[in-house]
Amino acid sequence: LPEEILRIRSKFVQRVTIQVLKGLLDDLYEREVVSLEEKDSLMEEWRSKADRARCLADMVIGKGEEASQKMIDSMKERDKHLCSTLGLFSSPSAAVAEL
Repeated sequence: LPEEILRIRSKFVQRVTIQVLKGLLDDLYEREVVSLEEKDSLMEEWRSKADRARCLADMVIGKGEEASQKMIDSMKERDKHLCSTLGLFSSPSAAVAEL
């Protein structure tokens, strides 16, 4: 699954909203994927949304399969449209089934 995040990385960086990004960070913190320090450093004011998204994707890829799955699951919960755009649903019917 790290390869799945790598595959969607550039489109994710372009299209994720700041609200979804903050929600993903909260989810990943609650699920013990990122530490409070990592979460805080990603949300530093000087970082652009794209930098935050890029850093989050790279951080999760580096943490391996379980972390990547948790990020994808969280994305599916928070932004179904983005996941559909990124091709994270195996088929259009799967996207509908998730609704």
